[in-house]
Amino acid sequence: MAISRREVLKISGVATAAAAIGGCSAVDSPEPAVKKEAKRQTSVHPTGFKAPIADTKNQRVVVVGGGWSGLSVAKYTKRYAPAAEVILVEQRHEFISCPMSNLWLVDRVELAYLTHDYLQAARENRYTYFNATAIGVDKKNKILHTSNGDIEYDYLVLAPGIDYDYSYWTEDVKLETKLRTEYPAAFIPGSEHLTLKNKIHNFKGGNFIFTVPGGNYRCLPAPYERACIVADFFKKKGLKAKVILLDENNDITIKEHGFHTAMDEL
Repeated sequence: MAISRREVLKISGVATAAAAIGGCSAVDSPEPAVKKEAKRQTSVHPTGFKAPIADTKNQRVVVVGGGWSGLSVAKYTKRYAPAAEVILVEQRHEFISCPMSNLWLVDRVELAYLTHDYLQAARENRYTYFNATAIGVDKKNKILHTSNGDIEYDYLVLAPGIDYDYSYWTEDVKLETKLRTEYPAAFIPGSEHLTLKNKIHNFKGGNFIFTVPGGNYRCLPAPYERACIVADFFKKKGLKAKVILLDENNDITIKEHGFHTAMDEL
């Protein structure tokens, strides 16, 4: 079975739209003063065994990453190309939303509101959820290598989310480990959010400091929204506390009037 030109165009459109979800986009940024070239190198990493997925005569679309973008691509690819086999490869066992998580930090919503079942999403949208970590791609032979075996594909969509590059700050591995462990940025759902929530709820007073990276990054409003929500939380608790936002940018980079107004009131 071949995917028609119209279906390919639909899939391309979905992938483009999904990449923009949540105000997240990628732009060119200056190279860090310190480079870790070893981190930027990629390799094929063949596993040597086939993933436990049945063969198909239909076109196969493999989506790597089960965040907002990856889930959207899997759902709408299957909707617009129903004859295609769609496989979502994700290393986590459940979906925890980063959008809306700032409200959870201050108990405005329950964790259950942010947490969803990958298997249920796959059943309802008629694609396959495959729990594994992607470890390499053989582009020549169109094979995705994962921790649970190799998957052949016709189309591959990479939606892996974000990671942090501490080489902009330091080459000191001990310092990087301390920053990741004690002061996580909390842009990746899970343990990082739990750590930040504990810091907020155990705070007794004084200065609570957030940082904002320069340039473009995932979800531009997030740090400003987080600072306002936490400041409001401290205010309602009657704490003698001040939220300080150390921003690498010259001014708030998005929705300036709204955030400036909120900060003035808080």
